[in-house]
Amino acid sequence: MGERIRQLLSEGLDLCVRARAMDAMDRRSAALAASCDPEGWQASGDFDRYVERHNVSDADRPISTHSGTMPLWVQEQYETDLADWERRARAALSEHDAHD
Repeated sequence: MGERIRQLLSEGLDLCVRARAMDAMDRRSAALAASCDPEGWQASGDFDRYVERHNVSDADRPISTHSGTMPLWVQEQYETDLADWERRARAALSEHDAHD
């Protein structure tokens, strides 16, 4: 496997990690939004315990353990990076297929 393909795979995995972190933040916001008293739920510590239990029982769809809203620029940068990576990965695969 060439260095170019190795680099693209590494970047793709990094993008997956970023996407999962953004999904976890979205799940945190959604869970709090569904609560009738999000501030109280957090202040009591019950929400942290809920997140802990959820992350153990549903490990493939974790909820972020820290608060924070995802700025729009983070989402835009992710989408830009993903599109760039996809374009380069397709070009590399096409080039690789042409040599086979």
